[in-house]
Amino acid sequence: MDFQESSRKKEEPEHDTLDSEIVAFDDAEISRVINDLLDPSTRAKALEKYISVGEYFYQRACDLDAKVHKFEQNIHRPYYHVKPLDDSQLHNWHRYLDLVEMEGDFDWAVKLYERCLISCAHYAEFWMRYVDYV
Repeated sequence: MDFQESSRKKEEPEHDTLDSEIVAFDDAEISRVINDLLDPSTRAKALEKYISVGEYFYQRACDLDAKVHKFEQNIHRPYYHVKPLDDSQLHNWHRYLDLVEMEGDFDWAVKLYERCLISCAHYAEFWMRYVDYV
């Protein structure tokens, strides 16, 4: 078996995990998982399940990072300047804010809005959008 074959095998999950199986864990579920991990008879199955869940969340994080990276690359002025931004910059900020709003993380969105307003201070559309969001 050569290096490419072994790396392909690592990338392919050994078991199928459906998105519907992955749900938010409450305290009772976490307690059950801990008990399953401590019980030698169910440890292997519990480890397999949580490794697949971890891989799923890792993949989601990688996908989100790739999306964010595209927007970050297109930000050319991270500071305030009286010179107007070009249309591509304004459009990039709008799309980036749309993405973060869709993610539903309020703190992340507020921090991005505040960062956006540093370079887009002269644009009332961003101020109004921030006020509407908050």
